[in-house]
Amino acid sequence: MEEQQVQVQQLRSFKGRISLIIDDQNFQANNVEDEEKYLYEDRSWENQFNDITIEGIRKDELQRYKAEWNWGLFFEFLFYHLCYYIFLGPLMNLIFWYKPGMTLMRNMKFYGFAETTGLQTIIWVTSVVNGWFYLFFTGKYEEIVLLWYAISFRAVVIAAKYATFTEQKIKLYKTVELETKTFRFDLMMFDWRFQSSQILFLEQYRSLKRNQFEISQYKFEFIVPLHQETMKKIKETEITYFNDMGIITQPNEYSGYQVIGFLIKKFQEIYHEDSFMLQSSIESVIISLVPLAANLYFYINEVTLGPLDYIRIITNFISTYNSMMGAYIFFHMGFYDFKRKFFLTYQCLYMIKLIPHKYEYPKLVPTLNINNKESLQAWAMFRSLTADYGQCFNLRTQGFYSLVFLGFIFLIIMSLLIILDYVVLNQFQLILFCSIAIYILAFMSYYLYLGAKFNSLFQEYEMALQEVKSIYLDFLRMKESYILQNIEPQSYLHKNFLNFLKKSINNDLTKMDSQIQDIIQEVDDNLRMLENDQRNHPFRLYGITITFNLLKSAVVGLSTIYSYAIQQRTMFT
Repeated sequence: MEEQQVQVQQLRSFKGRISLIIDDQNFQANNVEDEEKYLYEDRSWENQFNDITIEGIRKDELQRYKAEWNWGLFFEFLFYHLCYYIFLGPLMNLIFWYKPGMTLMRNMKFYGFAETTGLQTIIWVTSVVNGWFYLFFTGKYEEIVLLWYAISFRAVVIAAKYATFTEQKIKLYKTVELETKTFRFDLMMFDWRFQSSQILFLEQYRSLKRNQFEISQYKFEFIVPLHQETMKKIKETEITYFNDMGIITQPNEYSGYQVIGFLIKKFQEIYHEDSFMLQSSIESVIISLVPLAANLYFYINEVTLGPLDYIRIITNFISTYNSMMGAYIFFHMGFYDFKRKFFLTYQCLYMIKLIPHKYEYPKLVPTLNINNKESLQAWAMFRSLTADYGQCFNLRTQGFYSLVFLGFIFLIIMSLLIILDYVVLNQFQLILFCSIAIYILAFMSYYLYLGAKFNSLFQEYEMALQEVKSIYLDFLRMKESYILQNIEPQSYLHKNFLNFLKKSINNDLTKMDSQIQDIIQEVDDNLRMLENDQRNHPFRLYGITITFNLLKSAVVGLSTIYSYAIQQRTMFT
């Protein structure tokens, strides 16, 4: 018994990070850090009635390495927001005061004095006013359909946030009134959009943990010295939220957290986070004005507009604009996050590229010292991070676009039915349909294009690694000439790397052979990891890997179908 207790105590990790609560009778672990929990049987139900605290959730967020999409939560919160925006408004607080409770209503900003509460109340008032007018006075349903379509978009965007929460986080929302800072941290428009110091640490940490990397190796050594300005900015990059990162750097090494944080902040400077806000606003104005302009154009001679009609038009515009603004910002956030992925990917390629190559972004840090195996390991961490940085937030946009894709398919079917004359629309309805279809087609097509472009970058990584491997294979073949015969290579790149090698091996042929073999093995390991990621973690939509060949085939197929439909319409006409 005493021997078992000693063995259990030896499981305690460095600096007391792991706290084991042991039952003296059966030595079961009831409270273990997330990293070790999978070693034990699941006893989570024993703690399901424990008090939920913000501190506990912050710890849970730190240990939550993999984000997951919960359809149950998505539809639950979609129901809440649709009920609020279209039907009940503040009456939601009376109907749901007991279950799920007033705390959740307040955290969803359904009541209170927050700015978001006022905006949501305005959307509800304008929705109800317009619904009353269109359903009981004008008899025209087209504009109210567009309004509810815009409101539904907004509700989907919000529900996507809750769909990525853990059960513990949902319990927190239902039991604890959150401070504004805590509430905003979960939104894409605040910490994530501005890439705060907390986000810079948390998302890198989660990515490293997801891929089971050793964080102490997350540091870079470059083959040439950094520019003084770049060095200063890297060291000044603020990574708070968790100070003890367990990384010990030498004078010529730099923490991966700060290097990647510097690159992300540089991206934010080049492509400001507000760059798409004006575009989203203009698009929202256009889609909101289209039905009103079309209505006035087609019906101005049929009806006389009174004061109530002007009120209806103004409230319709305000509600549609507010709802579509949120949706269009979400559309562009998906593009912006992809642009950040490409920026980080090209910086990662620059670090390993030995043959000069110009990408669409400037090179911000020097090439890595590839003779240092730890730098190659850190590069592997960086490469994995470029794909899944901000996985929780990316999952929201991908879930949103997955639902938009269903609407995209519906619009294709409807357009074919209209062409074949199975569905007949008047001019006003046709303008509404086309305005919606054009926007959805443009956003969806561009998003799929970005996904295919991202998947194509796996080949760039492979070529860069093969270039490194070929140089060291040359060293392996020429090692006797370089060391014993003291022949200098003609290539500057070979000469540079050979000088680095000679400093560490002291002209010892055996050491050189061993070091080169180690580096080649490290490159091969990177290639295997790359192959695994390309096979198991590409950009997918509904489980289908998006590639340029697939998109080309889809375009050809749709062109053929539409050509046939137009031909049939022409023949019958």
